[in-house]
Amino acid sequence: GEKGTWRCFGKCSRGGGVKELRELMGLGRIARYEDMPVAVASPSRRRGRGSADSGEHGAYHHVADYEYQDEAGKLLARKRRFQADDGDKTFRWTQPLPHGGWEHNRKGVRSTLYNLHLLARHPEAPVALVEGEKDANRITTESGFAILGVSQSDGAKAAWTSGYREAAMALKGRDVVIIPDHDEPGQAHADEAVRVLLPIAKSLKRLHIDSLNTGDKARKDISDWFGLGNWGQLAVVI
Repeated sequence: GEKGTWRCFGKCSRGGGVKELRELMGLGRIARYEDMPVAVASPSRRRGRGSADSGEHGAYHHVADYEYQDEAGKLLARKRRFQADDGDKTFRWTQPLPHGGWEHNRKGVRSTLYNLHLLARHPEAPVALVEGEKDANRITTESGFAILGVSQSDGAKAAWTSGYREAAMALKGRDVVIIPDHDEPGQAHADEAVRVLLPIAKSLKRLHIDSLNTGDKARKDISDWFGLGNWGQLAVVI
């Protein structure tokens, strides 16, 4: 907490300061945030002790970091992804402090598109606007940077606020394809993206994931669809 103390509400029922916590975890002195062990509680547990669904997702594990950079490649914030054994996920934010160290939030961080820094490096490449960083990275790497994947920080939950409308100006004059998830929030978010981007994009397409579904397994997002191993079909569409 703010006083630098902690208390275990599990079986050990211990408490104390940072020194006692290090001893309990078997750690020596931790010099930097990057050296800290990563642990995050299940979202259901954060709703309060004694919740009916407490612990339903099990332990969460750190699986990826997504760095939000400005046009010149300066790090603005880092989004850390944690995933449970059952596939449920949650995220934590950190931002670098001017004189070193990290602040564990994104307060004051400007709204930017993920992979913004790549747009300046590849000015002629078409852009795929997707719902998450994982999808953005997948498209970018699968295409060998011939197509740049970008996203907003909160996926379909991200409203097109004035900050994001300003951030969208980075796509002015670009060939853009919107690839929403195959669900109601994704389609609604894409509807608004069309209204924002249509006046500024060089060309604008909207790709429906359900049109790419084959076989008996539906594909919810573009990363699911990549499981078919058919990158060529998507490249032609874009």
